[in-house]
Amino acid sequence: MAGIISIGTFYFDLVSDSLVAYYMHDDPDSKYWFRVTLLLIILPMVLANGFSLYWYWFDERVCEPEGACFKHPKVSNYVWVLRVLAHILLQASPLRQLDILYYGTKSTTETVLREALVDEVMEAALVTQPEDTPARPENKNRRGSRRLSFRPEGRYQNDASAPLTRPESACSRRTGGMCARGGYVALWIHAERDAANVDLLLSLVQDAPLLILHLYIMAHTLPAQAEQGKLSQTIIMQMLSVSVSLLTLAWSVASFVRAIRLAEPTMSNLSLLDLFLLTLAHFCSIAGQSQIHISLVRVNWEITIILPNSGHGVEIAIGLIGVP
Repeated sequence: MAGIISIGTFYFDLVSDSLVAYYMHDDPDSKYWFRVTLLLIILPMVLANGFSLYWYWFDERVCEPEGACFKHPKVSNYVWVLRVLAHILLQASPLRQLDILYYGTKSTTETVLREALVDEVMEAALVTQPEDTPARPENKNRRGSRRLSFRPEGRYQNDASAPLTRPESACSRRTGGMCARGGYVALWIHAERDAANVDLLLSLVQDAPLLILHLYIMAHTLPAQAEQGKLSQTIIMQMLSVSVSLLTLAWSVASFVRAIRLAEPTMSNLSLLDLFLLTLAHFCSIAGQSQIHISLVRVNWEITIILPNSGHGVEIAIGLIGVP
């Protein structure tokens, strides 16, 4: 359900931004802002789709041989052609959500049908070493070399003398090894994380700048049009775009929090109601900050908006890009 909502918000956001650009193109007073809006729509999507395609390649070609994360099965060339075409068309976000729907449906054989909890499966994924993944030899000459070991109490710690073998979880014993790393539950959780990263990255580099831009334009044009008693189509579309951008930002942040909790077995998962409430909380928080931005624009303090928001967005975007 969350994946379907994410697909809907993606296209709703894209359509609203496109309508703003369309009406700006026909508005003589907004020719300059039309070019800026068009760049803020296209360039962030190219950036997010580029990293999304790289993460697909990393998960299959780099991550699997080194055992650095969840084992991803190698897909056929037809799937890769579909992935490349989807990213050329800038459809990374819907494609990632389709991965969630696929792996989520398949994961029911490892949870519901086998009476195993998702947290148990994820715990097993963390402590089970796949047989077909060769252990990486320890470099004795490397200073401070440590190996991540799993303790029965569920804690991880650095231990230079930790054995290479890891204990088998109760879930793996009960389900006949179906909880091992590389199962559909692990792939589903990994798909949730990657999709949340892509959506949040796109929101930070696209929706946030567009939100600030449209608020800036509206702060200078809306009062004059309101005094005349008539609002232009451009202003109406901007108001719609601002509302959708707020919703998309709030939903992407809430989905990112949900993905983090799914990937951590010690934390309880968020229900759909919890996700809606968290989205509402972030929506109100971002909307309140937007009101402050409008007030600062009205007193010609634009610099207090541009610098902090730009720095904050770039900082978080770099953090997301660095986590494949």
